[in-house]
Amino acid sequence: MLNRSKTVRCTAMLLLGAVACSSIVDPALDPRAVPFQPPPVYARWWSMVQSCSGLQGSLSDVSWYQVPGSGTVSYSGDEVAGYWALKDSRIVLGGEAVLDGSVVRHEMLHALVRKASGHPREYFLQRCAGLVVCGPTCVADGGPPPNIDATVQRPAFQSQQIISEFPAVPARAPQGLIPNRFYSGTHSESLLNGGGNKIVLHTSLGKITIRKNN
Repeated sequence: MLNRSKTVRCTAMLLLGAVACSSIVDPALDPRAVPFQPPPVYARWWSMVQSCSGLQGSLSDVSWYQVPGSGTVSYSGDEVAGYWALKDSRIVLGGEAVLDGSVVRHEMLHALVRKASGHPREYFLQRCAGLVVCGPTCVADGGPPPNIDATVQRPAFQSQQIISEFPAVPARAPQGLIPNRFYSGTHSESLLNGGGNKIVLHTSLGKITIRKNN
């Protein structure tokens, strides 16, 4: 659900009944809302959201409503750009947001995640980041980012020295360049410990030896 400033908020309401059996109740439909057929571009947007999220669902299972000529729709006493309702899998949009891809795809993602409230970080801030809008409330719902282990492992030397042989004469300069002792196309790359950090060696003459310090 998106409010007037496109700050993402809760998109569905879950009400638990007072009796033993729980029930799911959708928010009251804005009396100004009218049903509409999703335009062809919605199929493309739905496919994009399925792809980024890794979730599957049928676009035909979603019913669509809009409030013509309005940038917002009433949602539980608030004005929002759009929301998804769980029970009827209903997406309601302000008329001005009907072709706003970032808003529509945000609600599509809710329909695929099928979460009654909140914005799971995995989907809204990681998998589909940039494809769906996610304002401050959405970011807060997602929680802090996971810790990243930035430790760099140093490769271990398995021998006392690494030797790289190069031709004793500079490489031949391309046509148009004058050969000189500063030019060489010779280039060699060596790997430590079978795939650790790369050592790049450049030279025009002679031999380079890299020795391990004891």
